[in-house]
Amino acid sequence: MTPKRLLFTALLAVPALVLAAAAVVAGVAIWDLELAALTYEPEPPPPQAETPAGDVAGSEEAPVARWHVDGNELTPIGTPGVRAAREAQVIWDRFVELTPVDQRTMVAEFEVFDGSTDMAAAVTQTEADPGRWILSVHLDEARASDLDEVLIHEFGHLLTLNADQVPPDAEAPETYTGYRRRTRQCAPLYYTGEGCARNGSYIDEFVERFWPPELLAELEEVDATEDEDEWEEAQADFAARHEDRFVTPYAATHPGEDVAESWTSFVLERKPSGGSIADEKIRFFWEYPELVALREQIRTEL
Repeated sequence: MTPKRLLFTALLAVPALVLAAAAVVAGVAIWDLELAALTYEPEPPPPQAETPAGDVAGSEEAPVARWHVDGNELTPIGTPGVRAAREAQVIWDRFVELTPVDQRTMVAEFEVFDGSTDMAAAVTQTEADPGRWILSVHLDEARASDLDEVLIHEFGHLLTLNADQVPPDAEAPETYTGYRRRTRQCAPLYYTGEGCARNGSYIDEFVERFWPPELLAELEEVDATEDEDEWEEAQADFAARHEDRFVTPYAATHPGEDVAESWTSFVLERKPSGGSIADEKIRFFWEYPELVALREQIRTEL
């Protein structure tokens, strides 16, 4: 599979290996809301709080406005249009409310994009420093009822892929063959695409526990499907075969998306008591006192 398939683009149009593109070539982690088919059953929020629900389409187009990030503050890169500036401020303000400033020091830039595709948001490593990240959100999310879910999901990527958890490689592999070679070099640690996950990192522990080699091999076989329509069918079949393993169908597209979707369920739902692997994945985050405390902090803003 050639690098042109590993682009910052809507997932419904590209084989699941593009999720390795969230890691492999572009350093992008994406949430496609249509494919996600959200099935959250949110825990009742704190008194006087609201937990909106819904879905929205996103975009694969170039950003229409960008800002440098310094803590909670934004400095424009160029001159944003009136609508872009207005909607971006709504999105950024909500991100600031939901995420503690000391937990998002890796965010170097914020950008918004427009258009009609199925991508709502993404996080991308900066070219200058792979330890720094760009948060990209569709303009329509400013007025969407699922904005909190989108931002919590993207924050889950930042939480599990930042340099403290995954020391970034200086350069990402440019081919699928290079990606597989780097995966073997990192073993037994999990190679995210950004780098080898640290021993004991959230994502390495998660993959070690919930993605046995045979499941990874099965997904790799799905990823090898070249025809996009056939890939969609193969991916849907994979998710259906392992329905009890994933909190949403989108979580089945890649271990990194599985972590982010499970994190989102952890924040928004009650602690599950069921015996499914999907429930075990949510309970995984309850094993970390610092994440339980972070969950409570986020939930005060819901």
